[in-house]
Amino acid sequence: MTNNKMIVKGYIWTGDPDLPIADYFYVEGGRILNVGKGDYIASEYLGSEILDFNNRLIIPGFSDSHIHLTAYSKLNMYPNLADASSIEEFGQMVRAIVKNYDKGSWIRCINFNEANWTETVVPNRKFLDAIAPDNPVIISRYCGHTHVVNTKALEVSGLLDSSDPNLVRNSDGVLSGVINEGGAASIIDAVAEEYETPERMKEIIYQACMKLSSLGITSVHACDAPSYALGEDLAALQDNKKEERLPVRVFSYHDALPNYTFKSGFGDDTIAFSGFKLFTDGSLGGHTAALSEPYSDDPSTTGQLNHSDSDLEKMVTEAHKRGIQVQIHAIGDRALCQIVTVLENVILKNGKPSIPYRINHAIVCPPEIVSRIANIGAIVDIQPVQAVTDRNMAPKRLGEKRMNDSYCYKSLLDAGIVLTGSSDAPIEDPNPWVSIWAAVCRCQPNGTTLKGFNPKEKLNIEEALKLYTVNPWKALDKDNEFGMIKKGFRADFSVINGNPLNMPDDELCKVSNKATFVDGKCVWKEDDQY
Repeated sequence: MTNNKMIVKGYIWTGDPDLPIADYFYVEGGRILNVGKGDYIASEYLGSEILDFNNRLIIPGFSDSHIHLTAYSKLNMYPNLADASSIEEFGQMVRAIVKNYDKGSWIRCINFNEANWTETVVPNRKFLDAIAPDNPVIISRYCGHTHVVNTKALEVSGLLDSSDPNLVRNSDGVLSGVINEGGAASIIDAVAEEYETPERMKEIIYQACMKLSSLGITSVHACDAPSYALGEDLAALQDNKKEERLPVRVFSYHDALPNYTFKSGFGDDTIAFSGFKLFTDGSLGGHTAALSEPYSDDPSTTGQLNHSDSDLEKMVTEAHKRGIQVQIHAIGDRALCQIVTVLENVILKNGKPSIPYRINHAIVCPPEIVSRIANIGAIVDIQPVQAVTDRNMAPKRLGEKRMNDSYCYKSLLDAGIVLTGSSDAPIEDPNPWVSIWAAVCRCQPNGTTLKGFNPKEKLNIEEALKLYTVNPWKALDKDNEFGMIKKGFRADFSVINGNPLNMPDDELCKVSNKATFVDGKCVWKEDDQY
């Protein structure tokens, strides 16, 4: 089909407060030139293709505001251990995998989650040595902040004598094989060198982008963190763009400041550099998120801060002065307090940034931190589905009192903070409707209330939709032409099967996409018929 002139009809949720619901809009040359209610006058749009979706819902294209795109693309590249329900089953799965590799070859597995096991015992070096003595092995936890390796992996990578504090030691001082945060970078690089060829990466990234497009996603904010095994392959993205095989817009954030003097927004509206990504702490699941008080299920630790206050301030200040947006990973309240204090100091000395700061996750966020985030004008990126996937783990880690101030989406919104929604894929399911359902219902898959989670933190469906449509473009400072079905805006939109605005909330997780358009061009459709 052409993307030159077309009339699109349906039940249109525009995201535009001046005209929330429309009946049609007109697209020419990839832009929306008119939006209206009632019947359009055919003579005004002669020669236009008519796409009539009847009563189906049409919305601005979804954005995933925090995704590790290349890592998501690799989900089928490395053996996935997400289905292991115990350390015994984990061991059985790894033994079966090892048999498929030649002696000496690297073995990498992903996505184990001991928090879902019958006994929450993290596997260690000794455990893996017994299974695979002749192959270097690295197995990554689903959060990406913790890895487990065997002795062969430590030897081959030169880490056996390392003093890096991210390499966890037993009480006797011997390396346990557990590696936190970015300590496994050299191992990740070695595995990538063996298996991740340019042609293979180009193809799997294309397939992943098509999968995202099938979910109604038209743009992603891709977060590059190579030391966490979450690096982004921009070359493969560029190759796919050149071959017209890139159905989503990609705005990339990187965990190092560029050596060149460009600002956020360098690139174009298909692939662009968007900012600098910092990690202030780890994850709740790995006990590395930085809390102000000890973990309820492990009083020996409060997690870890990855940087000193002074180092953080230096990095943020440099980015700030260069016009580079700063995005900060902070999960625990101690990490949030640290980074908010740093941002306050940078603003006091240098004024507000040209593009707002972004804070990712903000899971443990008591009221006093919420108000401080609002005062500095930072945007907060949340993953509503994590309230569901963390339902068994989080209450154990945090205890009842802290849980009341955790996953506090409504409190953040009511404070006037702009919220964006994301999946953090491959950590979570990138389907936006699953996250919208989680934000609205805040319940288990069987419909029962999440125990220990504050029910007052639910969002309504309009609020949840804005997390994935309107607000991500505010975070990029591009909300003057993206994120709404509005005159003058780019024609990025999705067509939904049915109308979720008129269905029971508990059905939202079952909603599916019918077709996806970028710049007025259909980049994915369910079948040959609209």
